[in-house]
Amino acid sequence: MEGSTAANPGVSTPRVLIVFASPEGFISKLADSVASGCRKSGAEPTLLDLKETKGLQNFPWFGRMRKPEHIAADLSPHALVFLGFETGSLSESRKAFDFIESNDWKDRKSALFC
Repeated sequence: MEGSTAANPGVSTPRVLIVFASPEGFISKLADSVASGCRKSGAEPTLLDLKETKGLQNFPWFGRMRKPEHIAADLSPHALVFLGFETGSLSESRKAFDFIESNDWKDRKSALFC
């Protein structure tokens, strides 16, 4: 849901979801920067670290023989969804792909960062 801003009553505050997977911490720093930029522009960011979702494991063989994980989230209250992941960590990237595949992206604005 969107709320009113203190400076502009009746004007809704857009909500932004920032989803990220960051085994080395680089993407976490970028996610914090994205959140800071959202706040400065008047949006309300929410951070979701995929590392905190169930079943995080490092899988050898580039993720083969691995069951996809269902990582669903309610995207409806968010005007925009950012998704960040490190390209060098295949097991973490797979969690990002599982998140993409587990959610309904119809009519959803999104942006990637890596």
